[in-house]
Amino acid sequence: MPVNNPVIGTIASAIVHGSPTTLGGVQIGVSNTVAFPVALPFDLTSIGMPGCFLLQSGEINAGS
Repeated sequence: MPVNNPVIGTIASAIVHGSPTTLGGVQIGVSNTVAFPVALPFDLTSIGMPGCFLLQSGEINAGS
């Protein structure tokens, strides 16, 4: 859940609820049509995430 909107020159924040682990990560992308080499949205059922879809590319990664 975003805490604030991402605006150039500021820090974007989000709160994650219901994570199955203490590890987490965030990806920020620039495209909602392709994430190399797949077209978006991409169904994630095949990797064990039924009902979930990849909706954006992920050029910038951050994790904890």
